[in-house]
Amino acid sequence: MPAVAVVLPAEEWTARAAAHEARVQRWTAPHRERRQRGESHPVLDFLFTYYSETPGRLRRWHPGPAAALAPSPDGPAPHAAWRSYATADDGTVGLDVAGYLAERGSTVRFVRDLLAATASRPPQTGCLGLHEWAMVYRADERRHAVPLRLGRAGTDAVVESHPVRCSHVDAYRFFTPDAVGLNRLRPTRQTQVAMEQPGCLHATMDLYKWAYKLSPAVPGELVADCFELAVEVRELDMRASPYDLADRGYPPVRIETPEGKAEYVAAQRGFARRAAPLRQRLVDLCDTLLTSQLTAAWPGSPPTVTRAPAAPSAGAPYGRGVTPPRPDRWLRLDGTTNTRDLGGLPTTDGGTTAFGRVLRSDNLQTLSDDDLRRLAELPLRDVIDLRTTAEVLLEGRGPLRAVEGVTHRHLSLLPEKGHHTDVFAVEEDDVPDLPADWAETVLPRQTTEADEVEPPAVRSYLGYLHHRPENVLAALRVIAGGEGAAVVHCAAGKDRTGVVVVFALAAAGVPHEEIVADYAMTADVIDALVAKLRTSPTYAEDMTNRDVASHTPRAGTMRRLLQILDERHGGPLGWLTEHGFGPDEQAALRSRLRG
Repeated sequence: MPAVAVVLPAEEWTARAAAHEARVQRWTAPHRERRQRGESHPVLDFLFTYYSETPGRLRRWHPGPAAALAPSPDGPAPHAAWRSYATADDGTVGLDVAGYLAERGSTVRFVRDLLAATASRPPQTGCLGLHEWAMVYRADERRHAVPLRLGRAGTDAVVESHPVRCSHVDAYRFFTPDAVGLNRLRPTRQTQVAMEQPGCLHATMDLYKWAYKLSPAVPGELVADCFELAVEVRELDMRASPYDLADRGYPPVRIETPEGKAEYVAAQRGFARRAAPLRQRLVDLCDTLLTSQLTAAWPGSPPTVTRAPAAPSAGAPYGRGVTPPRPDRWLRLDGTTNTRDLGGLPTTDGGTTAFGRVLRSDNLQTLSDDDLRRLAELPLRDVIDLRTTAEVLLEGRGPLRAVEGVTHRHLSLLPEKGHHTDVFAVEEDDVPDLPADWAETVLPRQTTEADEVEPPAVRSYLGYLHHRPENVLAALRVIAGGEGAAVVHCAAGKDRTGVVVVFALAAAGVPHEEIVADYAMTADVIDALVAKLRTSPTYAEDMTNRDVASHTPRAGTMRRLLQILDERHGGPLGWLTEHGFGPDEQAALRSRLRG
């Protein structure tokens, strides 16, 4: 059903507009008064100078895309003269969604992607607000005309004695030259979507920025909610800074002490919890604009808005017509691009792994009849699907589902939201509601707080092991207990599949460098693989928005993962043992791969 704009009577919308203006006047009026007196405020001015929304525009109330405004006795609502609004013949005024998207569609998509990606990650609370300290490190000038609480030498000593972990590009860009090299992360505008996380105070304050940048599509109440939270976060940000603001009524949070650290982290976590529903409301609003059919309840309204699926690239349909290079271990199938046998790999005792036992692959949605025949000859008995519920439901029923004797196991390596974890019991014509951030879980980047200094791909792989170790083990148990061949696959067959394969090959006695080489083989077919995924509406946006190089697996990534497993667990087998996959099961897995 299309979403229908509700027409608000004049007495309702005028009351809401007045309440909104009164609410924000608490901050806008003092700011105007200080400005008239030529005074500055080291804490609150930031909300009107760094953030570009003027007090006058902040006082304006907007109804959002799902409400229109009936005329008052004085005529149409003042919004009729404002940009991006349309007026019907009867004087009803509402957002011109089509016109708004024509001008602002790319902004809506970026904000949606950034906020959903941020929401998908756990809050990281180890930064201790050191970004403000790094902005004055070894510098003669300060950003505010306020004394440093610990003096110059004391301030520099705090920076030098703590790890600096700033993930926010718009904080990092103000670091002094001497502080830049101290940051363990390197946030850039290009990596913003991949790096921003919900524990960051600046990411929380930025909810206000995104709310007003999407104006007039954001309801005034949501803008004010985001602004009010930003005020509180800014106060903590400056209380934990190196500045002495006690005479301004801001007692310090002494992050250089254990007590101050605990106080800061507790407040940081509280703000992350409060920000989460605001972030989700903004994501939902973007989804309404981009994916809903909006039909206004007044004549002459803007046309229905729908988000068209990405057009397939020229040539053959999804998954066909690709002929990548095929070394000996590649399995040439019509409907896949990245399928290879784990047989033929050397082991540390001079043996080799057996062919026909375990395959690794990309998506199996478009297998041909000839593909099915060849897999039956192995014979294929188990399909281990590591994709998320959203991917499985969006991609639909694959041809292997109709083959007798083949068992499908859905073992996502990400935390699943909602019900229907037995996804193969769900009929495609009865698709359940997907979580609002399903698009961000299609090609996931799960991370753990403790590993924030690692490269993004390594963080993702460690995130799989942290969030879903039970499904990694379940996949290995399916392989170990199988009678025919098993295929492990995800969307591309490189990241999630690669993590499971690490442990299978390690159990078989394959040395680290051979595991690395197997992982890196996907680079040989990456152009064809990305081209295939671009033709699927499920994956097209991710494939289009990132260049091929960002999808290419690198040997160094797998070497680092293996190094971490060695350092923390004594190797992949140590990790298995610690998680309850003991010597007997390891021996069974080894026997299965060795023949």
